Amino acid sequence: ANAFLQLLGDDAVLAVPSAPGPPPLIGSSPEEISAMRSQLLPLTCIAGLAGLPQVRWQQLYLMLCCWA
Repeated sequence: ANAFLQLLGDDAVLAVPSAPGPPPLIGSSPEEISAMRSQLLPLTCIAGLAGLPQVRWQQLYLMLCCWA
């Protein structure tokens, strides 16, 4: 975690997706759900492992609502 904080510095923001894609469909197989979870966990653990806050920003959702 310390190396990560040194890499970011005091005033940096790291922006990564909060999910690898849309959620699995209802009725997805256990294998499909497991594959999604395997892609999701590396994205969501960064803040916790580094001891930093995590903020989720739904830009795509907000953009779609404005244009609907």
